[in-house]
Formats: sequence, structure tokens, C-alpha cells
Amino acid sequence: MSTTPGAPPSTVPPILTGSEAVLDFFCLALAHQDCETDVNYVCGSDATTYLNPCEFEKARCAYREVHLKHEGNCTGDPFNP
Repeated sequence: MSTTPGAPPSTVPPILTGSEAVLDFFCLALAHQDCETDVNYVCGSDATTYLNPCEFEKARCAYREVHLKHEGNCTGDPFNP
């Protein structure tokens, strides 16, 4: 619904919800930062091993359906991420 006084009511839902807007703001800021090169593997729900949480978050900004599965690499083998 429109909250502007005098404006006709709207039945169009908002484009973004609060959590989506926050994630968009976070992603915009993260896009302008370089991730550290430290190795701290994390496994995404897409079965991809990311070098560190920063790289995972950047991927999550592009593919919002990806979630953190667990810390460490996806293979469970510390020598084969």
C-alpha cells in the first residue's frame, strides 16, 4: 500500500524487503573491496570450496541461493579443496 498522503492506494508489493535491501547494501560495499588472500576454506551449498569467507560472500551476492554449508573444504580432504 502507498503511504504517500493524497496518493491513490497501491496494491503492488514492494520491490525489496528489509533483508534483501540490507543484503544489496552489503553486496554493493563488498564489491568494491578486495578479499584477503588468507586460506580459510568454506564450503558452499553449491558444493564449491571458497578460499575464505570473503570470497564466499562475494559469490553469495551473485548467487543468492548459495548458503554456507560448513567451514573447511567441500571434499573433506585438506590437501584437495
